Amino acid sequence: MSTDWVEKEREFLSGLKADTGRDLGEWLALIRAQQLPHRNDIIDWLRQQGFTFSRASWIERIHNNGGRPIYLDPADLLDRPPTPRAPAPPSSARAPATVELAPTPPAPQTQATPSPAPPQAPPPVPAAAIAPSPPPRREPAPTASVPTELDAVLAAAKAYRPLAHYVLREIQVVLPGVVMRPHQGCVVLANPRHFAVLVISAKDLRLGLDLGEAPVADPLERARFPAAITRAAGEPTHMVVLTDARQVDDTLLALVQAASRRVNG
Repeated sequence: MSTDWVEKEREFLSGLKADTGRDLGEWLALIRAQQLPHRNDIIDWLRQQGFTFSRASWIERIHNNGGRPIYLDPADLLDRPPTPRAPAPPSSARAPATVELAPTPPAPQTQATPSPAPPQAPPPVPAAAIAPSPPPRREPAPTASVPTELDAVLAAAKAYRPLAHYVLREIQVVLPGVVMRPHQGCVVLANPRHFAVLVISAKDLRLGLDLGEAPVADPLERARFPAAITRAAGEPTHMVVLTDARQVDDTLLALVQAASRRVNG
């Protein structure tokens, strides 16, 4: 069964008030009030408020996305079935609010065929969530769509297996057409030519990138892989050692995109 990230985000945001006592707009306002300098500081602060790492990271990404949801179009927050309403009362019992602008009250016979009641106002949405901003990031391909043999490769990461899934999912967000091919001890990324490789081990994850003559500067290191890996992955020139989900930030994803552009044009 595939993962519907739009529905997961809808469920998360709609239940935020009941679960935490604050809605999304209130949490985003609190984050801004903290004036935290880095994304990791925001995640750490949210975890101190009782959020799990995954949910703290989710809210931080929404904050960094201008207050706009990651997968859910803000209009979808308004696209909910209206709350069932009681039948309209007889014309004689109606509140005068709908006719107070008329010069005289309507005659009883004019109410024989009442006009449709105005649509119910949608549930309130935090202003930050509907403010104009760039289009939301595309929904990543669900993990369940990855071939079964890829899961077998990722299993070798042991404690780092969730991180491996997270890295691949974030790459799918910024490169929706990426192809992931399992090889012994690694996952090769192509778009359509090989431009990166994720080398799996229980010690750490190593993301190799073909960046050509790009300088070796933080977070990059010179690639160091066995010959079997380089033959399968197109000889990556740089790598990043990954041990924490917080390393998977905009800088890293921009490097992934740069490697894809360099190799595939």
